[in-house]
Amino acid sequence: MAMIRLDQLCFHYPQRPLVINGLSCEFEKASMTAILGVNGSGKSTLIRLLNGWLKASGGSVYIGEKNLRDISVAALARKIAYVPQFQPQLFPVTVFDTVLSGRIPHAGARPSSEDLAMVEKVLLRLQLVSLALRNVQQLSGGERQKVLIARALAQATEVVLLDEPTASLDLKHQHEVLGLLRELKEEGLCTILALHDINMAVRYCSHCLLLKEGRLLAAGEVGIIDTDLLQALYDVEVAMVEVGGQRVFISAG
Repeated sequence: MAMIRLDQLCFHYPQRPLVINGLSCEFEKASMTAILGVNGSGKSTLIRLLNGWLKASGGSVYIGEKNLRDISVAALARKIAYVPQFQPQLFPVTVFDTVLSGRIPHAGARPSSEDLAMVEKVLLRLQLVSLALRNVQQLSGGERQKVLIARALAQATEVVLLDEPTASLDLKHQHEVLGLLRELKEEGLCTILALHDINMAVRYCSHCLLLKEGRLLAAGEVGIIDTDLLQALYDVEVAMVEVGGQRVFISAG
């Protein structure tokens, strides 16, 4: 059974045409799906529909067998974690407290020993222990992104959504973040991320979903990506070369 299933999903903003138009697809357990498309194709909108921040104009989102509209905010927070694209105005709190906030969907009035143990586990996993008492506003962009992912992991959900998780990161931190997400996929999580970088998607993701003007152009295992599909998606000529055994796509226009 799919972790998430979309059935003819549609969405439009007021006074604007459909941004998501009749989208039907599935996201499985132990998968890492890149949502690809040009700016304005609906990538970020789709992520916000999946986490309930936006309400569908038509069609449905199913989480397991339940329609998203029938799931409470609290219950949804125990099923899906969200990592935003960029948070320049993070409150001046410590890394530890930021990660601990991921336990809110599970915690009572006060954090339990289980909550604290989960935070410790996640900080160790992401090598953030040395930063635990640092103010998040004093961290680099790459460190902040790891903290936001750590907060999502502390939430202990089966699905993690990420909106451009490598935006504004240098190349080293891009590989570090995507490598971590691939590990989570291999451990059984369903991760769904909006991406701009085709080659990072091909290298790290298991599946892809290609959006063009809000419609589904193609979806499946990442191996379906080829020059013809990318040319149709981006309306530019694309060439493919091999570097170190990896397929690399470049603009040929």
